[in-house]
Amino acid sequence: MPYKPIDNTYLLTSVDSLLTHTRDSHTARPDVSALVPFVRDVVLEEVVIHCRGNQAKAARMLGIHRSTLRTHLRRIQRQKSPQRKLRANIERLRR
Repeated sequence: MPYKPIDNTYLLTSVDSLLTHTRDSHTARPDVSALVPFVRDVVLEEVVIHCRGNQAKAARMLGIHRSTLRTHLRRIQRQKSPQRKLRANIERLRR
């Protein structure tokens, strides 16, 4: 059964809001390199939570193989403490 696409308006608004702060900065090229891995990891974790831990269902919803999802989840788990640094960087970008 194909899954219905989500409305990405909220995500687009959030990313635009984050980037608005960088447009106003005096830095010609603000570093937003942490944004893509952060968003990817949040999406993966939230879909697994939505599927109540059912990784096979989550992988189908994400359109990836179950082993790929498991690989990402193991990497995310190993990086949990450095993830706090990433969130701090995201907050810094919002200022």
